[in-house]
Amino acid sequence: DAVEPQGILLSHAGHTAAWALDLGHVPEHVAPILQQADLIVVEANHDRERLIKQAPYTWPVKNRILSDTGHLSNLQAAELLLQVGSDQRPRSVWLAHLSERANDNPAGVVRIIKGILDISGISLMRLAVAERDRPSVAWHSDITFHQASLVDM
Repeated sequence: DAVEPQGILLSHAGHTAAWALDLGHVPEHVAPILQQADLIVVEANHDRERLIKQAPYTWPVKNRILSDTGHLSNLQAAELLLQVGSDQRPRSVWLAHLSERANDNPAGVVRIIKGILDISGISLMRLAVAERDRPSVAWHSDITFHQASLVDM
């Protein structure tokens, strides 16, 4: 939740990682920045319907979460990843800041977002969930997908 959220883009030895959390909405300059990254950490905070109908939050809290200064829904995260993945470059994506009260289980969130990406022909993103309460993912630049050349040069 931030009026002016901050993102982080780190590069070292030819590899780049980007973090984009507490966005609320996706300004048009964000996807091109994330396209530079081999690893992207982005929030997939809530399922909009579940937040509205089932989450045990007051309406002011729900409205804040849904606002442009709140959090990205699963669908908004998927839409951002569609933009980022349009270059068909291999990368790893960690879905972060999943709400325990207003979202599906982590495997369900991955399934939903992966399904949207697959339908759109974006298949080179490796999705995982960064759990909120324990170490759960590790990234090494050597596990990013690489397409071997089809033609010897």
